[in-house]
Amino acid sequence: MAKIIIILTIQRSGSTALMQHLRGRKLPNTLVFEELFLKYSVSKTLNQYPELQDLLPSKRFCEQDEDVREYLYNISLGENVIVFKLMLDQITPEIVLFLEETPDVKLIFFNRNVIDCARSSARVKLKINDAHKINNKGIIEKQVRRNGSFVSLFSGWYIVKQLYFLQKYKKIINKSLHIDYPDFELVHNSIKKMLKL
Repeated sequence: MAKIIIILTIQRSGSTALMQHLRGRKLPNTLVFEELFLKYSVSKTLNQYPELQDLLPSKRFCEQDEDVREYLYNISLGENVIVFKLMLDQITPEIVLFLEETPDVKLIFFNRNVIDCARSSARVKLKINDAHKINNKGIIEKQVRRNGSFVSLFSGWYIVKQLYFLQKYKKIINKSLHIDYPDFELVHNSIKKMLKL
């Protein structure tokens, strides 16, 4: 089975830009994926965000009937390493069991201030700006559309939700290498060290 490196994070942490950065760095014999365990089909994601095509497998975990180990083995396509993003709210008992049974899985917790993530999430949910819009230089930028009067309310809900998951999966997070946003290069270099490149 391929070596597995999981980027643990929360919503609106800058992790999509991080995964695009890692994909662009072309680590040898390595596949880099967006959210494999999101409960939406790949086609639904591509309809909304076609620019993420290079970061998605042909099927997400929810679109097939294999267990976690079989699924990861089958999407590895013969490569030696799989790096993928896993949001804390996507962790299931099956994933926890997989992590317990596979101690050689490497974990990186890509951390961003929860309040900053909450504000960003509220703006996207309220359609004040769009997520994942890429300019002609390949950089994600926000496109502000209208004023948002409910940002504080949504931000509060988001903070409570994320604090719940941070506490719930504290044991897993504590086993992870912690790297703060926006240090993409440190994540890249840490993966190289993990792989002994």
